[in-house]
Order: sequence, then structure tokens, then C-alpha cells
Amino acid sequence: MRTVFLSYASDDNAVPDEQSKGWVSSFDNCLKLEIEHLDEVRLWRDVRDLRERGIITDELQENVRNAAMLLVVLSRHYNNKQYTEFELTEFFDSRKAGELATDLIIPVLPRPMDPGQIPPPLQGLRYIPFFDIDPETRKVEPFYDGYGKFVSEKYWDAVREVAKLIDARLKGLPDEPHKATVYLAAPGLDQVTNHWRVYKELESQKCRVAPVDPWPVNADKAKDHFGAGIKSAAFSVHLLGAVSNSARRADLNDLTVLQLDMAGARQKADGTFRRLIWIPQDLKQPDAAQQALIKSLEDGTRLTAQDELVRGGLEMFKEIVRDELEQAGGAKAQPA
Repeated sequence: MRTVFLSYASDDNAVPDEQSKGWVSSFDNCLKLEIEHLDEVRLWRDVRDLRERGIITDELQENVRNAAMLLVVLSRHYNNKQYTEFELTEFFDSRKAGELATDLIIPVLPRPMDPGQIPPPLQGLRYIPFFDIDPETRKVEPFYDGYGKFVSEKYWDAVREVAKLIDARLKGLPDEPHKATVYLAAPGLDQVTNHWRVYKELESQKCRVAPVDPWPVNADKAKDHFGAGIKSAAFSVHLLGAVSNSARRADLNDLTVLQLDMAGARQKADGTFRRLIWIPQDLKQPDAAQQALIKSLEDGTRLTAQDELVRGGLEMFKEIVRDELEQAGGAKAQPA
């Protein structure tokens, strides 16, 4: 039996009264229903499966070290708990030689969080959001409020995405070749949900998406990592919102501009390389840095003849991405 270890801070399961159900308990129950059809897979949670209670026990250590995967509920509380730090450290330390631990970790985010609050080993990992951010008001719209009073259909979609990702990771990467490599630039916080939607679109088109997670911690190595991803790609996709992007690595800033400029440098070496740049049609109150960037794109200062700048709906932009894939003919760009 392969075990998926649910790692979370108890604060994220808090409830205001005895009739309410915490976020983690609801997620635990729903995900169990979705993975029960998987062959020999079970979800492990301390309050259900831990016989000896305590912050850190030998039994806890044994279960986290023997787990096939780690499912992390990320929040501002997660990085401040002794037991969550212990679980994360033990999981990394217990991996076999040649086994990449980050391939076996799936973070989920109930709400947005400051990238600087994400534990360093998890920074840059692909995560599954359980919220939307309204592009006009920037209001956070959680799929589930944690108290059982509202559950969006998107909540179930996200739970199913977690189950599908668990299944795929436990089975290993598919052997079928990728149609093409596309560089999908890391977005600002207000475009995380749209970034995920474009990622899923590229994935459905059998594309390899760069840059591959996780990013290196060192800033210079991270830049090299992005550069290698751009070099391997047929074209790049950039989603611009109202918030200029600060890096998931604390010492790497202005990432939106950096990635645009690195892709622009690739154009100078390869006349066929294109940047597809999307700006929401009704973007509200961009911050000063983002406003300056958008102005430089709209007045042509930062654009080249190969670029395509789109202001409109995301579905229309996804059509343009699909057209670009078709024109690329499914051929991969030069290897990094």
C-alpha cells in the first residue's frame, strides 16, 4: 500500500464552532473519495492514523519516512510549526539515492500567500490553487471558506486535479514524446489562476512546459535555469496582470521584465522565436512598475516584429497559443 502523507498546520483546520468543519478535514474527506479508486493508495492523516499523540513521535517519523508522497497544505502557518518542519525534513532525508523528492511533493494553497513565506525547499514547485483572484477588484475568492457554508464547483475540480496529479506522479512520467516545449513565464500573484489555466491547456496539447520546477535557490542559477528553459522552447507565453512579479526566490526581483528580456534576447539569435504576451482587457489599477512595462509594450518600445501582444479574454488568447503550436508544427526547438 502506497501512502500519501497529508502535512499541514493545525491552525489551518481551525473552526469557529462545534458545528463547523475545518478546511483540512473537508479536504481530507473529499480527497479520500477521489483516490479510493486508485490501486493500493491511501491518504495518511495524523488525527485519523496516528496512534500515539504528540508533536513529534517515533510513529510520526516512521510514517513520513515511509510515505510515497507528501501532500502539503501551504499557508502562512505552515512555515512556523516545529512538526511541519520536522515532516518536511524527514521526507527529504528519507529519499533513496537518485530519487528526486520534489517530484513526490504536491503543495495545495487554500489562499494566496507571500512567496517569501513558502519554505525554501518548496519554493518554485507547481502547486494547485483553491481560490480565484478577481482581476478587477483583486478580491480573493476561495473555492471553500473552511466552515462548510459555501463550496464552489471549482473546489471539486481542484480536488480532482490533486487526485489526478497523485496518480500521475506515483505512476511516473509518461513515456510518450512531447509535441513541443513552450516557455510559460512565471506570473504575478494576481495571474496565478490564469497561469494555471494556460498550463493545463498546454498540458492537454501534449506540450512540455518550461521552466521545469523547482527553480534553483541561488539567483544566478535561477536565471540560468530560466535561460535554459527559453532556449529549449518553440515560443514563450507571458501573462501580465496588475501586479509586477516578485520572485519566489527572495533575492530575485522584477521577474516579469527579466523573463520578457531573456525571451527577447532569444529572438535576436533565432528569427523564428516569438513572444505571446497577454494583458487582460479591463486591467484595473496596475502598480507603478507594471504600468510602465505595459506602456512600453503598447507604444512598441519593448515589442519586436515577431511578438504578438493581445488584450482581450483569456479564451481568445488560448486560441492564439493553440494556433502558434500548430504553426510550430509540433517540432521541438533546439535542446538546451
